[in-house]
Amino acid sequence: MSEPPLPPFLDPDALRDDAAAQQARALPPQAAVAGQIGERVDEATLAAVEQHADLAPEVLARIAAWPLPALLGATLELVNLGEAAAALQQLLRSRVPGIDWQVPDDLGGPLARYLMLHTSLAAPPNEAVPEPMALEVYAACVSVDGVRLDTSEGEAWYRGFLAREARHSLHALGRLRFEVRAATWSNVSYPGVGVPFYL
Repeated sequence: MSEPPLPPFLDPDALRDDAAAQQARALPPQAAVAGQIGERVDEATLAAVEQHADLAPEVLARIAAWPLPALLGATLELVNLGEAAAALQQLLRSRVPGIDWQVPDDLGGPLARYLMLHTSLAAPPNEAVPEPMALEVYAACVSVDGVRLDTSEGEAWYRGFLAREARHSLHALGRLRFEVRAATWSNVSYPGVGVPFYL
């Protein structure tokens, strides 16, 4: 099975804007994940996402996004950041089975910098439109060696992690637990719903 192409990253020219496409997006989606998605994300929620601040209302209306509740709250355990791709692949296969998810080997970027697992994967298309779709996944590191990062000890550890010059390497940091905070099936790669803004 070949990997479907990822939809464009907020490229309004690439999203169909004809009346038929807009009407089809308003219908229940037809896709392998259709039985697992939640209510469609409304335009007000999309408009509140920082990366959408400059989008015109007619462009924002083209974005179709649905949460995937089966992944929300799920956890991944890692001893090394290099294990993240395999752990995410396993999580997707167990929580959203029957789909040939293709997780890239290198989830780098925000994972190595901030201990944030944030990626976008090719997902089953919405045949109702039809248009390609992606699955945006965001998971935050919530604990290291059993110490929660929302405690004073955990906050001190995280500040130390951010200060390390070598934090971009995939060295062992301890037993890391990540929790999925956002999982969104959408016709754009990064709808950003529930994902904190970072540089």
